[in-house]
Amino acid sequence: MGKKNKAVVEQVKPVIVSENETPQPSDKPAPALSSVPPSEPPQSALHARVITYMDGIREATTTKLHELAIECLEHGKDTGDVRPLLAMQNHMPKSLRKVAFAAWALSFAPLDWGKRDKQDNCDNLKVAKEGSKNFKPWNIEGAKAVAFYDVQEATKPKGIRETLKLLMSTRDGYQKMLDDPKILRKDGLTDEAISKEIATLTVAIKAIA
Repeated sequence: MGKKNKAVVEQVKPVIVSENETPQPSDKPAPALSSVPPSEPPQSALHARVITYMDGIREATTTKLHELAIECLEHGKDTGDVRPLLAMQNHMPKSLRKVAFAAWALSFAPLDWGKRDKQDNCDNLKVAKEGSKNFKPWNIEGAKAVAFYDVQEATKPKGIRETLKLLMSTRDGYQKMLDDPKILRKDGLTDEAISKEIATLTVAIKAIA
């Protein structure tokens, strides 16, 4: 074999790769990254402030408000002074369901609400006398178990009978909805949420009846 041919053979000899060497990358093209969404920019300070503010409002208009209402009921029971309860009713924005609040208080306390104006403010509030239509024992524990904002506000009840009818009608509606899956549910209510509403209304009904 000539020197020229020998050189050609040496050029095509296979290269022996040691097991200790790093494997070479594949010749296959890298997978496309177009499906990976771009990372979102960090939240602004305004975004964080909005969340903090709204969470504070939710706490103030639910848990804290219920605690204040219970305190007003306890004060009325202990002293006979229901002016704080009347002030809470009249200074409450309509968006916080003033009518539902008045009905809730009537469900758990012997109260006589005065006349209601267009803004749902009452001109007076007194403790109902024994033997009168709205007389009942104070039920502070019952009031603690049922927050007024959890009771649906469909009408403006004028007395305990109207309140009882409203609660029972609402509960029956929820029960029918739970029993018949064909009934259209508003706001995507789940069985768990409906059962909770039924339990809440049942407590309120027992407190009145």
